[in-house]
Order: sequence, then structure tokens, then C-alpha cells
Amino acid sequence: MVATPFGPFELPGGDSIALGALLAVVPLLVVKPWKASKSPRNFLVACAVSAILLSRLYFTAYLRGGPRIIDAAAYTFQARTFASGAVAFASRAPLAATLGRFVVATPDGRLAGIFPPGWPAVLAIGHRLGLPNLAPLALAGALPLATYAVARKFTRGAGDDRGPRLAALLVVLSAPLRYFGAEPMAHGLCALLILLFFWALPTGAAATEDRDRSLATSAAAGLAVGALATTRFASAFAPATLLAVALLGRRTTRTFSHCFAAFAGLAVPLALLFAYQYRVTGAPFRPAQSVYYALTDGPVGCFRYGFGRGIGCQFEHGPFVAARLADGYSAGAALGTTARRLALHLGDLGNQEFTGLMTLVAIVAGLRAGRRRLLAALPPLHVLAYAPFYFDGNYPGGGARLLADVLPVEAILLGLWVVESEPLFRLKGFKAPPQAANFSAALVVASLIGFAFHGSAAARMLRDRDGGRPAWTEANESQALVFTSQSPNTTTLTLVDGDAAFLLANDPMHPTRIVARASAPRGGDDRPTWALLGRPPTMFDRDNLLTKQDFIPFDDRTRFAWSGTALWPLRAVENGYGFPRWDDGPAGLALHRQGAAPLVATVTFVDQIRACSTYLVTFWGANFGALAVGASEDDKDFTEDDSRSPRDVRRFRGDIRALNPHKKGDFSEISLRVRSAIEHIRLVGISSEPCTTKTHD
Repeated sequence: MVATPFGPFELPGGDSIALGALLAVVPLLVVKPWKASKSPRNFLVACAVSAILLSRLYFTAYLRGGPRIIDAAAYTFQARTFASGAVAFASRAPLAATLGRFVVATPDGRLAGIFPPGWPAVLAIGHRLGLPNLAPLALAGALPLATYAVARKFTRGAGDDRGPRLAALLVVLSAPLRYFGAEPMAHGLCALLILLFFWALPTGAAATEDRDRSLATSAAAGLAVGALATTRFASAFAPATLLAVALLGRRTTRTFSHCFAAFAGLAVPLALLFAYQYRVTGAPFRPAQSVYYALTDGPVGCFRYGFGRGIGCQFEHGPFVAARLADGYSAGAALGTTARRLALHLGDLGNQEFTGLMTLVAIVAGLRAGRRRLLAALPPLHVLAYAPFYFDGNYPGGGARLLADVLPVEAILLGLWVVESEPLFRLKGFKAPPQAANFSAALVVASLIGFAFHGSAAARMLRDRDGGRPAWTEANESQALVFTSQSPNTTTLTLVDGDAAFLLANDPMHPTRIVARASAPRGGDDRPTWALLGRPPTMFDRDNLLTKQDFIPFDDRTRFAWSGTALWPLRAVENGYGFPRWDDGPAGLALHRQGAAPLVATVTFVDQIRACSTYLVTFWGANFGALAVGASEDDKDFTEDDSRSPRDVRRFRGDIRALNPHKKGDFSEISLRVRSAIEHIRLVGISSEPCTTKTHD
């Protein structure tokens, strides 16, 4: 394999799909599907069916039967929650055992995904019907049809569909679009909504056209923009700009009516978005992602849209931020991020860079054509819309995924340019068949060959990552269902090791199965969670292997301990941030003060309720200053324990008495509050045991 800035290149080897792409060249050259015909019905059916079958093949061969990216796992979790009729998931496991990557706690203590609700709502339809792949595959089939329809709208000759045909073929053969028809990611829906937007958008500024247009089309354009905002907010910026230009630049008697209709269509999805955010975060204009990154990552405000210092989350995107954003997200860093996206994006439409270069020429030509100017303006505006976001979002298989939403539009521009610029490909004095047909054939063949040597290499990299399988497989699901059926009159507990596995294993449609994050691999103790849930039959999942878990017996004299890494994420934080660290010292929860005020952070864990429990909290750091620890419900601080402590270690000891002594032997969540005036300190661990001395009020 040869790695390049444009992605990997490799011989197909034993990849049967890549070899099949090479073998498909000859039949396509014989059939010539890019040639014009009076009835496109058979062609469109073939395109839709081919797109669905290729995406399904991608799902089986490269994804190996399940979501491979944690974003897709989070979308699946949200979709299942919506399919159960709820906005947030009411897990019976405590939050201390369920919070982790890409979920937040709602104000009423439920679990919610961090992404906008648009795509999960569509994805939930299939989950409700028992067909989890329905939405991605339906979008895969719809995209070439919508591409053809929009291309026909922008075609100069009413009876010439060669350009729309080529555009639809390029969409079918694009490897990233086939991937997004297999993985439950939002980009396929965004691409379809953008096509719907252009289908409803006026193509000219003639007053006669304005009089003939229905207000419903303007409302549909606004609805598409609003739906984009509820799916991927930044993807709505470019269409919203073009909608304003199209409507406000018309100067007709019905301009106000069309603007009002578009605004009405836009307002409906936005109202749903704000209602969802209010339900999840308690504030209609605060996205769940901002709450999540405030509690799990840093510095404060690291995950935001814009430029400046402090942008770039050190935990979620640590290596990327350390390598490229040491001084924050500047204009130079934005140029670098955009350049990396564009380098991969060149090979996304045709699976090789030659088609991408031709697409750039087609965009420039479209900007010079009045009727097609708004269509051609979308790709560069979309690139600019994502420029203020610091993370490039590229990965094998997905290509430059943040730019994938505009691939069908680029296919339209390229297809129409190839057909309508046919004289550019003729040589004077040389008689030859129409060169547009030859060039169309070359682009289709190049797409197949490009996938065989380029796109398939990226797909295999995606296939082989994370152990070469999904975090939660169909075999895991079947085994978990069998285990649950063996205890029909009680609930069961499945402890999973991994964030993606937790998101995929949780299914509200199986209420008798409780899924919690295993804390033991991170230095925690799962026995208190198991006891809190009533000591149910338990299975433990690690590395895709489910085994029955038997816990060692314990009583109220048992000592429990939790590593600082098992205490992430924070339940609350002010004036700073925290996330796990395993380097530059003992593993623990790194706490960072930001600003002049002291850091105040709250950690939670499940522990036994004793008449009196003694907690020992251990910190590590090079420079110590003002530091205090106490129970969140009590203003009384723990006492610092200096006995036998190394110079870079501080320990605090404190007793917590049960408020309800009759609950002795039960288990509950315990919250401890840390107040620190130290710029950097690491919470190494917490232990609890029965009090050895009599405590006083």
C-alpha cells in the first residue's frame, strides 16, 4: 500500500469487490448507459437498484455487518431511543455507569445523544420497523434519482438527458456515497436535502417565472434548509445563503410572499431543533455537543465554530490538535485543514483525482453560466462554511466526509459540462464520433478503475480498523438475547468495555436487558453497580467476547477503589476542565484550572451506603497549591492526610455518614466535589472503606 495526501493506493489482491469493479468495465462499455434515450425509466431503476446493492455489499464486505465509526454508533443509539417513543433514554443503570463518549445527561437524569435530531429521526423509522438499514439504503437508492431530476432541471436542451445520466452514474459509482449508504451517517440525508433544495429553487430571475411559481416550492426550499440545519448545522449555511440570494434578488410583486413561504418552511424544522435542545440541555439555543465537550474535554470552549486560541479538544482530537493547532485555530491552520479536505475530496466523486480536477473546471464553467450560477456556487460556499471548523473529519472510506454533502451537485455540474462543452473535445479537421460520449465513457471507466486501486484500499483500511469488526456484532446481540431469555422473569446486566459497544448494545426495545459501561478495565469496580441493580445475572463483553460474570462475594466491610480514569466524565465543572491522562505520570483524571477563579469539579461513582464510610482521595502533581475535597451534599471539607505521602502526592481523608441509616447495605451514587486553585493536577484515585473510628456531627 502506498500512502499519499490523496489517500492510499494498492493493488486489489484478493478483494473480490475491487476485482469486480475491473470486470464491470467491459459490460458498461457494451451497454453504454450514458447515451441519451427517450425513456429513462429502465436506466433510473437500474441506477437505484445498483446503488442499493453496492451499498449493501459495502456494508457486508467492508463494514462487516455493523457501524464502524463512533459517530454512527451514537446516531444508532439516538435512533433507537426515538423509535421507542422517547427523546432521551431512561436507563436503569446509574449515570456513573452509563455516561461516556457522545452521550449527555438530560436535566431529568436520562441519556441523550449529542447530535442534532434530524438524521436520528429518519433513521428511527427503520429501527421502528425492525429494519435498521432501511434509511441508509433508501437514501442510497434515492440519490441517483434525485441527481438525475435536478440535472434535468438545469439542462439546456429539454430532450437531451446525457448529462443527467452521466451525473447519476457518477453518484452510483462514488465509493464514499456507497459508504454513506451503508454506514448510518448523516451525509446521505444532507446530500438528498441539498438536491431537494435545488429542485425547488428558482433557476432564473425572470418575473414571468416568478408569477408561475407556486409558493409551495419556496416553502419546500426553506424546509430543505431547515431540515439541513437539524441534521448538520454547518451544511445549511451555503444553501441558506443561496436561498436568500435567489429570493431577495428577484424584485417582483410576489417577492415578499415567496420570502414568507420560505421562512415558514425554514421555521418548522428549526422549531423542532430548539425544542429538542431544550429537552436535552434545558436551553433551546444550547446544543448538546456544547454541554458534552464542556464536561468531557478541554480547554473550555474547545469545540466551537470559529478562530482563535483554545480551539481544539485535547482529549477527543488530541494527536490532531497537538500536531496542528498548538497555537489555536488561526487562518493558516484553517488553510491547512481545508487543503487536507480538498486533497481527499478530489478523489471522492470518481474514486480518483482526474475526475476531481475536471469537476473544478466544471464548477468554474457553471459560475459563468447565469442559469447554473447558484448551483455552481454551492461547492465553494460549502467549503467556506466548514473552514471555521478545526477538525478535518477525514478518515479512510469516508473520504473528506464534511464535503461529501455536495458530491451529487458536483456530479451534476460535471455531467452537464461534459455534454454541453462537447466542442472542446474535438480537434479541427479530425472527424470522430461525438467526443462527449467518449469522455463520459472515460469518466465511468476511470471511476471503476479508481475504486479498484484507490477507493478499495481506503475501504479495506476502514474494514481492518478496531480489530476488523464492529464494536458490537450481530453475534454479540444474539448471544445477549439468548442470555436474557434464560432469565425470563428478571433483568440481566451486560457490562461492555468500550464507548461504541455501549452505544450499540443499548436498545430500549429490550427493556429487560440493562447495559452499563465496565469500569474494571479502567481501574474501577463494577460490583457496586451490579449490587445497586439488584445483583442480576451478568455478562461481560470485552474484545467482542461475551462471558458470564461472577462477582466475588462481599459485605459492608469490603473496601472499594476507583482509578481517576474511571471517574470520567465529570458530572459538573466550573472554571476549568478535565479528562483522563495515562502519560507523564500516574494514570488519572487530569484537572485543569482555566482563569483566575478556582476550579470546581464534581465526580460521581457508585458505592455502598454504610453507617459511616471513609474516603481516601489521592492527587498527583508537580506544583501544589490550594486544594480541597468534600462531599457535594456537605460543606465540610475532607482532612489532608500527609502520612507517608511522597512529595508529589497529596491525600485527603474524610468520612461520610449515611443520611438514612436504615439503608445500610444498599448502594447509591456518591458525589465528591474538588476545589482547586492549582493550574494542573491529577486525581489518581478514590477508595472507600468502613469508618474505623467514631465520627462526630
